[in-house]
Parts: sequence; structure tokens; C-alpha cells
Amino acid sequence: MLKLTAKQIGSYERDNIIYFNAGRDDQVFIVTVHDHKLILEVFKGRSLLTKKELNGFSEDTHFYLIDSYNETIVLVYLENHACQLSTYCVKSDEINQICSFILSANVFHLDANGLLWIGLTDEGLYDDSNPEGKAIFAFHVKDKMFYFEGHLKEMMYECYAIQSFESYLYVCFEGEDCIVIGSYQIGRDRIRTVYEYLIEDDKYSYCDQLSVSKNRVLLIQNPEDKLFAFHEVNEGLKEADVLIQGIDRKGKTTYRAVQDQIFILNDNVLYLVKH
Repeated sequence: MLKLTAKQIGSYERDNIIYFNAGRDDQVFIVTVHDHKLILEVFKGRSLLTKKELNGFSEDTHFYLIDSYNETIVLVYLENHACQLSTYCVKSDEINQICSFILSANVFHLDANGLLWIGLTDEGLYDDSNPEGKAIFAFHVKDKMFYFEGHLKEMMYECYAIQSFESYLYVCFEGEDCIVIGSYQIGRDRIRTVYEYLIEDDKYSYCDQLSVSKNRVLLIQNPEDKLFAFHEVNEGLKEADVLIQGIDRKGKTTYRAVQDQIFILNDNVLYLVKH
């Protein structure tokens, strides 16, 4: 039995929260709607770092990702049937659109080096604008260039979750009649397969969070509020029972995995689980 303890680290008494995310350095991003205006707040612990009205955004905007890199906040959202990528510079208080793309994406992850990893859905894989059927792209926010387009060649039907840990990229995706957790070593001009773990069981399908520590991988199956843990043993994965103590999850629960930490927003109270 793997026992984890959740500790309360914040409380955000906000109505109409439409987006929540936790990033590196324990930063928390919350978007709320007030009088048809979108307000972005960035917290660290109980301290408010930034409060910004998102001018030009409607309350129907769907945010895929809000995270930060190098004092710049990165926003990925759906607008006019396309994914839009913009940045908000805290110092200049300006929002600048970088690019847009029409491929149907399922998951976004911003790593410590400024690479925005994009995992596609079935529709994105077989879209006419993706003739080679690539499942994962990487876009460098600062350099404004795509990387690694041709290096991930494994058969994927849908990418569920992406997480970076040190110089490795962990990816959870649907393969042929199985779920796959892939571990890849990253470089600026290449990506090399390290391990692939095949999990042939329907109960792990549609995992939407992937938390990685040095010795284990945690899968969170959010729609049914279930948590599965796996230990890396002899180049394979062994499932372990897992229990999170210190939190009453009767209310609405949202998970966010950041490397070896899991942030849990439960009825506007934020908990942190380290493993």
C-alpha cells in the first residue's frame, strides 16, 4: 500500500471558477468570470502574485492550458474552432498572440525549457493537415519553432497525458488494444525511446493526469475519481494500492500533476500531495 498525505496549502473563495492549473514553483492559476469579464489570478501559496483582466476573451473561451515560463504566462485556448497560443508578459502587461493551429489536441504540457508539448486526439492524428499521422508535437515558446515532429513514431490512437521529469518525457497514450506509458529522453534535435510499458486493462483508459517521481509513475483516472499507482521494477511496471489521506473528496475535485507533486482543488480548497 502506497500511502500519500494531502496537506492544505491554500483556499480560494471564488465563484465561477472556469479554469484551474498548478505549475512549477508552486504557482496556481485561476480564471473566474465576473460581470462577463474574465479575471486571471496567479497565486503562490496564499500570496496573490498577479491579477489581470483578460481583455478580448469571452466567458465562453475554453482554456486548455495556462502556465508560466521565464516570467511569461502562456495561454492555450480554443477560439474560432482553432487552438490559439498567446503569451502574457507580467512586466509589460501585454497579451500577444503567437500562433494558431487547427489540429484537434487533447493535452498540453509546458516544460521547464519552454517547450510546449502537444498531444493529439484521434481527429488530430488523421486530419488532412497532419499527413504523417504524428501524435505529439513540441513548440518552443521563445524560439517560436516546432521540434521533434518526426521522432515519435510509435502507433498512437490518442494521447492522454504528458509530463516531463528532468531530461525525460513521459507520455500516456492509447496503443493497439492497450494503454502505453512511454519514457523518452529529450534533446533539442532528437527524442529517443528509453522504455515503453504496455498495460492491457480497460480500467486504465482515459487517464488525464500523469505524475512522475524518481521511482514511480502515478496515473489519475479523473472522470471516476480513481488513482492508480505503478512502481518501476526491472524495466516494467507493477501496480500498487494507493491511498491519499488528509482530504475529504465529497465535493468537486480537480487534479493537476506537476512532476512529483499532485495539486488537488476540492471545493475551492487547494491541497498538495508529494510523493
